[in-house]
Amino acid sequence: MTKQVSVRQRLLDAAYSAMGSKGFETSRIVDIIEAAGVGVGSFYNHFSGKENLARAVFLSRVDAFGKEMEAAVVSSSDSAASLCFVYRRLIDRAERDYAWAAFILQLEPLFRMFDRLMRPHARVGLQIGIDNGTFRIDDLEAGVTAVHAMMLAVTQAMLIGDLSRQKAHRSSKLALCMFGVPEARAAKLSRMTMVALRAAMGIAADEH
Repeated sequence: MTKQVSVRQRLLDAAYSAMGSKGFETSRIVDIIEAAGVGVGSFYNHFSGKENLARAVFLSRVDAFGKEMEAAVVSSSDSAASLCFVYRRLIDRAERDYAWAAFILQLEPLFRMFDRLMRPHARVGLQIGIDNGTFRIDDLEAGVTAVHAMMLAVTQAMLIGDLSRQKAHRSSKLALCMFGVPEARAAKLSRMTMVALRAAMGIAADEH
């Protein structure tokens, strides 16, 4: 039996597609409603407007991203590779998925939204690294804040052309060194392909 998709989820999926292809400013509620196959009244039963919908879309995607990253980190035996992977995975997602790029560039206040949802997952990965001696972090909460701010700033700089793709990915070395990973090890991880990083973590290749 096929599971029925809720009206809210249909609107979220349609908005993700529309805002990814057209951007936030040019996407229209009427087009999103039509693509979702729902009525105007159904839209306003769930969302107050386009900005409210866009925030809901981004929040749902960040939550899924956080759970995916936590699962990868928990299953890895290499905390330094895990941190590098999560850092670079956001960059990689924004490179490959225009919707993510659009949300990162256009939604405000982005940092509070991203940090609030990712923080519980980030705590897990950093605490594992602290416990096994990979990371030296005096204050876990400050560490989470610092790495999230850096990840988003670097990704935004890449998307607007201030940083090249290569420099964005290699900036992961700075995050690793910030947490006490030796410079040579950090540099090596920052230069690996994403496939090689997954292998270093002991997780399967990305299918998406």
